[in-house]
Amino acid sequence: MSSMKRLQALRRIAQIKQDIELARLAALAAEERGIKMEQESLREDLRSAWRVTETAPETGVVAMQFGRWVDQRQTVLAQEAARLSAQLEAQRAASVKALGRAEVMKKLMEKSRNEIAALKSRG
Repeated sequence: MSSMKRLQALRRIAQIKQDIELARLAALAAEERGIKMEQESLREDLRSAWRVTETAPETGVVAMQFGRWVDQRQTVLAQEAARLSAQLEAQRAASVKALGRAEVMKKLMEKSRNEIAALKSRG
């Protein structure tokens, strides 16, 4: 296998690795957005529950129970968000590394092509 073909194969591998890492990063970012959306939804639902108690005081006990459940769920979501934050940080680093590798391979390919073209034009 010629060195150019090896470079092409390595570049394809680097591109695939880049695509994989970016897809993983996108999936984690989507999961993070989902957690944030759920947290906001819970806050809004709790505000709505307390607004109902203003016109229907008998719903206060239910609103308090709901509030406790929301607090528990928010705790779980906060733990998930913390775990996810660490994963996102690691995945960002892996994605940057993969992007760098792909870029280096691209430049090596361009340099090799230019050198081959220069040799052909001389000869």
